[in-house]
Amino acid sequence: MALDEHLEYTTPKGYLIRLNTKHGTYLVFENGVPLATARAGVIHQIHPLNQIIFLGESFDFTRHSVNTIGFYDVDRSFMKIPFHFAGLSSTQYVRIPVLFDGVDQLPAVVLYSRFYWPGPLPAINQGNRYFVADPQIPREIMVRLKTKYPKCRIIVYRPDKMHAVKLQGQEPSMKKRAVDLLDNEEALLLAQNPVFAARVYLRRLEWKRMFTLPLFGLLDEEALQAITSFLATMVQNKEKPELAPHADTIHDLLDFYQGLLTTLERNMPKLMAWKSSLARKRQILQYFLPALEAQRHFWLHEENPKHAAFLEDAKKLMEEEMQSGTLAG
Repeated sequence: MALDEHLEYTTPKGYLIRLNTKHGTYLVFENGVPLATARAGVIHQIHPLNQIIFLGESFDFTRHSVNTIGFYDVDRSFMKIPFHFAGLSSTQYVRIPVLFDGVDQLPAVVLYSRFYWPGPLPAINQGNRYFVADPQIPREIMVRLKTKYPKCRIIVYRPDKMHAVKLQGQEPSMKKRAVDLLDNEEALLLAQNPVFAARVYLRRLEWKRMFTLPLFGLLDEEALQAITSFLATMVQNKEKPELAPHADTIHDLLDFYQGLLTTLERNMPKLMAWKSSLARKRQILQYFLPALEAQRHFWLHEENPKHAAFLEDAKKLMEEEMQSGTLAG
């Protein structure tokens, strides 16, 4: 479908979205003011389009627009991408995390391939690429996708098992406790997505849970960038009455997650600079060391020895720092 280079769309709530289809970017205006989000600690008013690619014959898009840019409902900071699945009569949804609060619709590129290897894909700017596959996708195809698109997220849609998904490494009782605090849908998202878990914990000001979140599931660069963005926004708003008493802790959390993100970049000089810049090393490293060990385990499980090896080296470096007796704070 041919698209004009520049498109404008007004959401039901009155947000104005201006799209640049050539560059794969958009702006969101509220009452004439562009909305900003923080990505990797940097404030942006120009936002990249996400790309969601469905793979496999089990998906049915005869009732939904596909292979074009569309505008999709946003519910509790998740964009809902509708589709139909073989054997299910009701509309199903894939939920993609977004960095906006309050916006009711956002754009995305949704593509569909009956084959597991999608062929050439449109270039994306700084957006995220999600592959949503049916359960029959061969493992070797997933490996090829990760090799060709290393920053992509692969979601295997298994409707019969969705209710059983939980945070990796957690006990089954975790699900029961989550349901006590959230409705069933939110509990499922909490179990599936660490970015959503971080949003829940930050809104409740549950700082210790934020420090221990890396112990319960793998955090990739995409998730860490989103979480650091949330924290950077909170640092900017630290003078607000509800945040002011926790300003030091919020700074520590931002340092903590920036350190994890730097570790996944496998850049030792940058990690050393991060360590040297910490204002309160002891408070942060006491959480950082077990986080490194847990993430090393998860990356080994993902068969990514390079990440696992660097995490091991980083852990040894930080252990030496802890034992040196010269830590501040």
